[in-house]
Amino acid sequence: MRYLIFIALGLLSGCDLSDKPSQINSSTELKEQLVKVNNEIITTSELDVVMDQTFGSYASLQLGELGQKKVLESIIIKKLMAQSQLASMSTDEIYELELAMRIHRDELLSKRYIQKNISPEPVSDEMALSYYEKNLADFGQKTTRKYHLVRLNISKGQSPDAAQTVLEQFSDTADWQSLSINTVFDGQTVQFFTGHQAEKGLDPFYQNIIAKLAVNEASDSFSLKGSLIKLKVVSEQVNNALPFSQVRTQIKKSLAPLQLKKAIQEDAALLKKQAKITHYAMD
Repeated sequence: MRYLIFIALGLLSGCDLSDKPSQINSSTELKEQLVKVNNEIITTSELDVVMDQTFGSYASLQLGELGQKKVLESIIIKKLMAQSQLASMSTDEIYELELAMRIHRDELLSKRYIQKNISPEPVSDEMALSYYEKNLADFGQKTTRKYHLVRLNISKGQSPDAAQTVLEQFSDTADWQSLSINTVFDGQTVQFFTGHQAEKGLDPFYQNIIAKLAVNEASDSFSLKGSLIKLKVVSEQVNNALPFSQVRTQIKKSLAPLQLKKAIQEDAALLKKQAKITHYAMD
């Protein structure tokens, strides 16, 4: 499949797929002919292209004469298959193939245009530093906040206001763990929990409250699923990001494709401005 379109281009070179005439089978290439497969000529240039696409540069030196003959035999077989397939295709099928060839041709030409005409602005240290400062978490910065939580379950008939009064004792400066053991409401002690905001499974509702509290600051009491709850952040540990000097090269590499995309978009806008484009209604 890799060379089917390439082969088909040769087979259908008479089709009007370009404003410019095809140069395949020119008098120059006819001098390079290696094999004639029915009415089609395989040239040294075609062999070189296939070897380069398959094995990379200097393939002829690496493969040797025997290897080149094997590649040539493969091209011959593909030619025969392509000729046989083309002969059996209907007009509609040939039209679909021409469309695929046209799309592939435009893809190749646009890539070559980008290589020859578009030079993106290099990623500067300032650009990399700006990205680094806005995305410190991507480079290892992490804040871990430890919290305490107290909860009172409110059964039917119990007074929410009375429970609220009980939890008011859990202030910013109180020892919540000790206080919870000694505080009783309607025969039940206050439930005490501790953890950190990044722990797996922590309710996002709790995470949101913890994120807004300062260290040693208690939240207001709130009702959730039949319970009265209060939270306090008791400590915060910040792990710094890797130094910019260690990740500068990595950032520049990651931003380079974005710079290229930006340059392509700017060039495309200019091309569209200079061109005459007519849109027709789509069915």
